[in-house]
Order: sequence, then C-alpha cells, then structure tokens
Amino acid sequence: MNIPILVVSAVVFSAQLLHAQNATCIDGRDNLISLGECQPFGLLKAFNAKSLRFFSYDRNMRPVCHTSFGVTRPALQFPGFLKIDNTSSLAMLDSLEPENTFIHLTMTRTYPYIQWLCLGGFGMSMFSNFCRFNICAIIGNDYCNFISQPGVYNSSNIPDRFNHTIRLPPLQVDSFLASLLEGNYRIEAHFIASLEERACVSLPADAKLMLTEREELSDFEKTARKVAERCFRFAVAVFVSAQMFDFLFNSIWMHGYIWSLNQKVEMDMSERSAGAIVDHQLSKVGNVERVVSSTVAALAIGVLLLALGYDKRQHTVWELFKHSILIGMMAGCVRCMQMQQRLYPAIHEGFYAYLLTFFVGLTFSVQF
Repeated sequence: MNIPILVVSAVVFSAQLLHAQNATCIDGRDNLISLGECQPFGLLKAFNAKSLRFFSYDRNMRPVCHTSFGVTRPALQFPGFLKIDNTSSLAMLDSLEPENTFIHLTMTRTYPYIQWLCLGGFGMSMFSNFCRFNICAIIGNDYCNFISQPGVYNSSNIPDRFNHTIRLPPLQVDSFLASLLEGNYRIEAHFIASLEERACVSLPADAKLMLTEREELSDFEKTARKVAERCFRFAVAVFVSAQMFDFLFNSIWMHGYIWSLNQKVEMDMSERSAGAIVDHQLSKVGNVERVVSSTVAALAIGVLLLALGYDKRQHTVWELFKHSILIGMMAGCVRCMQMQQRLYPAIHEGFYAYLLTFFVGLTFSVQF
C-alpha cells in the first residue's frame, strides 16, 4: 500500500513549510472601497473622486467583506454604514445644485449569473426601485450643500459637525426578494444634474451586494455549524479518496492493469485476466482496509492543509496545485527507491499522490 508513503511525504513537507496567518475580515483593509472613474457622457466634469475611499460596515459597525475563490473583496450591507476614510479627499471642479443632482445607477450582476439590475438609472426588474435617488438623501442636506462648491475637501477643512459615517438604509423588499438580489456586482454611479451627466464613479469589480442582515448566531450555534461543515467535508474527502484509489489502481482500466503487472507478487499476472487480478487484489486488501486507507489519506491531507495554514489565511487554487505537485514528486521518488528502479509504478503512484492531494485538498478548502 502506498498510503504510508503519502503520509510520510505530507508530514515531511508540512514540517518544513509550517506557517499561519490571520484570515478574518480586517477593518481598514478587507472592507476598503476605493472608487474608480467611468467616463461620463457630459463634457463638463464636476468632481474628481479618485482619492475618495470608504470602509463598509454592517448595522452593528462590524467590517463587511466576502471571499470569493480565495480573493477578499469589499461588500455592501443593507442596512449598514459607509465610513469615509480620514485620508480621503474630494476635488470639486465645478459647482452642483444639490437639490437637482441625482444618482443613476448601472448595476451588472457578475456572479452567480450575468444580469442587469439597473441600467442608467432605470430598473431592469420588477423590484429594483433603488436605481435612481437624490444624493442629499444619503449624505444629508447640510453636508451636501457644504461640498457642492468648487474646492478640495478633506478631513482638515470639513467641520466636525458633519458626520463622516453614511447610513445605508434597508431596502423595501422582503427577505425572499432580497435573497434573489444578492450577488456580486459591477456598480457605476452616474451623477445627473439638470438632465446632464456631470460625473461617473465606479465601485470595485465584483463587489458583493448583501441586502439581508447578517444572521445572528450564538457561540454554540457557530460551533455546531463549524463542526457539521467539517464532518461533511471530511466524509466527502474520504469518498473522493476511495474513488480515486479505485479508479487509478483497478485492473479493469489499462493504467491499473499495467501497474499490476509491475508489482512484486508471488504469481505471474501477465497470463491472468483483469477480473482475476481484481479478485486477487481484493483477497489481499479487502474493502474494509481500503476504506481505512482512504480515511487515513484524507486525514493526512487535512493535517497537511492545517500545517500550511489553509484555514487561517487566503489561498488560491494555484497554490494548492503547486503543493500537490510537490507531494506527488516526493511520493514518486520514495516509491522509486522502494521498487528498485521500476519506473512505471513510481510515476503512476506519484501521479496518484498529486491527484489525491489536489482534489481532497480542494474538498477541504474550497469556499462558497
């Protein structure tokens, strides 16, 4: 059995690369929203918002972000708050009339499917009634009037009486419709004054829009959910491990048949059929032992991922792929020395170790 080789390789590799980092939603970094600029249709640009930055929070002022495919991105929570960064600045290039300035949103859903929720301020669905609104209704009339004149505005010249925290109100939709609206969006805000577009800003690509309040869970419920999730992932990992072993070493497949012919056994396999070889293998290593071996392999890979800090930091599929390649190479080299220069079993079992590490590791670490 080559499971001990996989275990030894995982232990040796993890002992040399053991490290861990924090992967929580860090305030001031993961919830940072930096505005970009989209080209307005109007000829006269009203302001420059490249240096304007916000931090996003939920209704309890906890930082809000989300992780998609190993990348942490900011999120907007409704209801929630946006806090203006103290290092931000807004350059007003021309005056605006606050009461006549409206924001027309263009919102394009990018995940889980492509959909236009708003297009130029017009709703593209029956429950998108927030595509057009007055800017002063969000930041307040006093604040709006103060920054409507030309000049550069930052924390040094804005009076303390103005609140730098913007409240995002709850949207007037029920929980079912809110769940349909949630997803990743590309958002553009077009500033329209007197029927003319004066500016356009864009939020980061694939920013997540969350319209429902964060679920409040007790410590026991959080622990129970975490344990249930890990048990489910482990069960799937054992299943993947068992199926991977059966596919790569079963003699009914050509690669498994050639592997069997290269083993040191007490009988000549070259004159036997694939079915006879399978029966012989099952007589030596039964299904119970195979399940135990699959469980040990899944545990070894889980320990490897913990040692590499996959549960405490951001990671990518490419990183897991590289680690799997290294594990496969180490297992192949060990097997090559054990088999005394028989090349095919070493290549075959090294490939098995790589493939098993990658797919079981993906089962343990993938985030939705």
